[in-house]
Amino acid sequence: RQSAFQRARDALREAVRLDSTFAMAWARLALAGTAWNLAEALNPASPSYQAVEHAAALAPRLPPREAARVRVLAAFFHARFSAARTLTDSLLGSDPEDLDALEFSALFEMFDPLLDTTVTPATMRGSPNRAVARAREVLERDPGRRYAYAVFGYAYGLAAGLWTGDLEGHRREGPSFAAMLLANADEYFI
Repeated sequence: RQSAFQRARDALREAVRLDSTFAMAWARLALAGTAWNLAEALNPASPSYQAVEHAAALAPRLPPREAARVRVLAAFFHARFSAARTLTDSLLGSDPEDLDALEFSALFEMFDPLLDTTVTPATMRGSPNRAVARAREVLERDPGRRYAYAVFGYAYGLAAGLWTGDLEGHRREGPSFAAMLLANADEYFI
């Protein structure tokens, strides 16, 4: 939460070394790794991807809310954006004060590549504007969650032309993030 990713990774690695059944430590290890290097979410052989797999396997042993958070993270890593959104909306619906779920929601708004095909013409389901609004809400409620600033950096960078300033829209989820990045987009938005 304080952008001390390497220190967090070291501590979480030690935690899972001491207790390999510590599901939340595995989940946080995945988050810290992708925060440090987003490409880890693309590579099923990466330490972060492997950590989320461990967390997901152990999730049934957790209390319901924590298990749901782990399922959200696993769905996101597996590019099952609709499932991740549904679970996150459920978490926020039952507890609007759940800042972890609100952070997830901001990230999904930023990185969801699916199209909303219920409207004509189709538009992006995710929204950098909503992502920024949710990240702002996270920071207003807990200024110590500095990772939320990454949403601002990415959204404003994209608007300024980062990666050509375009968003790729897909009609269907793919088998993974990497597969979706490599697939031809159905629509492009600037």
